Amino acid sequence: MTTTINNEHKKLNVPNLRFTEFLGEWEKCKLGDLCNVLMCKRILASQTNTEGGVPFYKIGTIGNTADAYISKELFDNYKTKYNYPHKGEVMITCAGTVGKCVIYDGKDAYYQDSNIVWIDNPSQCISNGFMYHLLAKVDWRKLNSTTIIRIYNDDLRNLKLSFPQIEEQQKISRLLSLLDERIATQNKVIEDLKKLKCAIIDYTIDAIQTDYIEFSEVYDMAGEGGTPSTSNMEYYENGCVPFIKIEDLKQKYLVSNKDYITELGLQKSSAWLIPANSILFSNGATIGEISITTYPVCTKQGILGIVPKAKH
Repeated sequence: MTTTINNEHKKLNVPNLRFTEFLGEWEKCKLGDLCNVLMCKRILASQTNTEGGVPFYKIGTIGNTADAYISKELFDNYKTKYNYPHKGEVMITCAGTVGKCVIYDGKDAYYQDSNIVWIDNPSQCISNGFMYHLLAKVDWRKLNSTTIIRIYNDDLRNLKLSFPQIEEQQKISRLLSLLDERIATQNKVIEDLKKLKCAIIDYTIDAIQTDYIEFSEVYDMAGEGGTPSTSNMEYYENGCVPFIKIEDLKQKYLVSNKDYITELGLQKSSAWLIPANSILFSNGATIGEISITTYPVCTKQGILGIVPKAKH
């Protein structure tokens, strides 16, 4: 879809992609026009412990598992006297890993002042769910050119936002949340498969108690390749020998991104011709990339060839 243009050829404040049942322009505002930026009362290090109580979250633990706690008595006292988030409001980290957004789930917890703030949203012109997705997409690195970035309260208050009517916000938020859930599920599946793979490898290796053989009894090592002089085009023009570099190993299948050298180039260099069905292993630059050759190749520096012996 293309951006909507009105009869006067003015660009309207609407997205390029939109649910078809919604019309009309989106409103514009600064976050501070509708919302407040608040934080918890300061907690001193001496008021925390590592044993138990009410979780106390810092920029490195919010959204994960707390590694510090405060007493329930202190929590109840501070929650009554000072600012405290409402369930559903968006919290954001302002230092360290800046811009990490978390929706407050309503459970008893306390948060590190100034490094974690939340968007107090009394008007609800922008739903908390939609606010979460608006803030999560901001590139806070553009605040300044220094290596240390911090989000100040005024940065949040002056943040320019566009938003539709609440019904459209809710539908967009629901779609994006469903995608986030699918991503989280797939990431969990990937992590579980990695653990399964490691367990199978460990179990298989640990299960072998006898009949060990030396690596050299099964494989020959082809040393690191050498590169023929690039100033002699006889070594490269009309080349027929694939010349593999580390970047090619990342493709896993050695079928593209190949350079070639000639037979003369192979003879005039220390490059090794490695037969098909050998293992290539990178031991320089990006270490640990592995692939299996499907045809004879020679390799550039930083790649070792592991060649199976004929009897195996």
